[in-house]
Order: sequence, then structure tokens, then C-alpha cells
Amino acid sequence: MNVNNEFPVMIFASEFNDKRYYKVGLSKKDVNGEYIRGYKEVRFKKEVFIHNKTLIKIKKAWLDFYVKDKKTIDYIFISDYEIVENEPSVANTPEEDLFEIKDDDLPF
Repeated sequence: MNVNNEFPVMIFASEFNDKRYYKVGLSKKDVNGEYIRGYKEVRFKKEVFIHNKTLIKIKKAWLDFYVKDKKTIDYIFISDYEIVENEPSVANTPEEDLFEIKDDDLPF
């Protein structure tokens, strides 16, 4: 995977059933010049803990996947990164440190 670490990306964190999940925020312009946003599941090494809305520069990552119910679910595995922001940008309490997960967002 070719990673351009010139621009930081924002990592969003959530918890479900005592497990922490991460997504990277994506954005691009549509045909009308308006920005649209999307999110992609990312994973880190087991010992990594990243606060919600932390900016990072990705140094090393690759596309990986798992199969559940005969469906291929892909994600980005980030093995090396640099934190751009040391503190969460908005969160004041642990509850504010997380984003809400909808059933459609879950991989199972």
C-alpha cells in the first residue's frame, strides 16, 4: 500500500463489548465540488490505544481482511504512525472520547 504521510488523517475511536474499534476519516470532493465524508475501519497493534479524534501521520500500513459469514471485510492495518496531536481535540470525559456505532457500521 502506498502511503503518503505528508497529510495527517484523523482517527475516530469507539468501544463495543469492551473492545476498542478505530476508523479513519476520509474526505473528497464530489462532481459538484462539495466535500463528502466517509470512514474506513483501521486496526493497530494490540497494545496501541489512540484517543478519539487524534491526528496521525501514517508511516507504514497495508490492506488486510477477514471473512465473516462468507463475506470479505477489509480494513487498513496501521503498523507504524506518528501522532500529530498529543491530546484529544474535543473530548473531556471518556464518554465524549467515543463516537456512536450504528448496527450498520459493525462488521458482524
